[in-house]
Amino acid sequence: MEELLRKADDLRVVTLRSIVDEILTPIQAVHFLIAVGELHLRVHDWGKRGDERLQGN
Repeated sequence: MEELLRKADDLRVVTLRSIVDEILTPIQAVHFLIAVGELHLRVHDWGKRGDERLQGN
């Protein structure tokens, strides 16, 4: 299982690098990475709120 997770992480990194380095212009890459960061933070906050609701019930 650990090996599978490592391979999945490696695939995500390779895919992200390909998008940023080979497909997008530099300014598009900046906007993309900002959007990815914002999405990550929002999903994290959403999960925390869901956990808090479950613990409160």
